[in-house]
Amino acid sequence: MDYLKNWVITLCATLIFISSIELIIPNGSIKKYVKFILGLILMAVILNPIVQILTGDKKDFHSSVKNYVEAFENDNLNFQNNNIETNEIFIDKLEYSCNKMLIENYPNFKFTTKIKGNIDMDKLQLDFKEVNITYDSKDFGVAEKIQINVSNNKKGTDEDKITKDIKCFVANQLKVNEEKINVVRRSF
Repeated sequence: MDYLKNWVITLCATLIFISSIELIIPNGSIKKYVKFILGLILMAVILNPIVQILTGDKKDFHSSVKNYVEAFENDNLNFQNNNIETNEIFIDKLEYSCNKMLIENYPNFKFTTKIKGNIDMDKLQLDFKEVNITYDSKDFGVAEKIQINVSNNKKGTDEDKITKDIKCFVANQLKVNEEKINVVRRSF
């Protein structure tokens, strides 16, 4: 930028100098030659940056290209960081919405959802790697009688049914394969 600024200042100063010389020179045969010389000087000032680039005095040109490339790489890095932040924010919001949806359909339980996946911003799709859902009862209530070595445990089958229902519900709502969903009842 400084190089361009200096070139414009030089060009303006040259134009002022040429105009003042043309005003001072008397009309006559010498005026043609002076105008010719002043025109050559003006062309030299205009072409000077191009000649410097072509002859090897390219320090300013190279540094400006280098600065441009560095700025582009920094912008690209910032864009990638913004994509990562957008991905994290979107997944946080999706986890919150999933918890809310589960609480509305299963009001007797508390849920914690953790989703692992990536967003494809071009296709606007979420690639689910894993959906982990942990749930437990909202209230502990009265402790149930514990029986050891009983083969027909009704509570275990109820938990399996609730776990399968939750898994099926989430798979339908999020349009994700049930194999990627893990549902676990939190035990205390």
